[in-house]
Amino acid sequence: MPSCEPDFHQWIGEQAALLKAGQFGRLDVPHLIDEVESMSARERRELIKRFAVLLAHLAQVARSVRTPLYQLASDHQPAAGSETVT
Repeated sequence: MPSCEPDFHQWIGEQAALLKAGQFGRLDVPHLIDEVESMSARERRELIKRFAVLLAHLAQVARSVRTPLYQLASDHQPAAGSETVT
């Protein structure tokens, strides 16, 4: 089995080619599992980071207009019974 340490891009390309060819017995399964798990953790951390930035920006907007966040959100809701024309 090839090691994923020396050249990650080459290794991932080889793994993708093996998957496409249906050669599952030749896959570097332990390292593929590690990569999928770490990719999931990275994406989760990035999502949390971006959400925190969004909340900080919303709080700054609310402070600048001196309006509670819940009122800003409700101001953008369509009135009850109103229909949008498409």
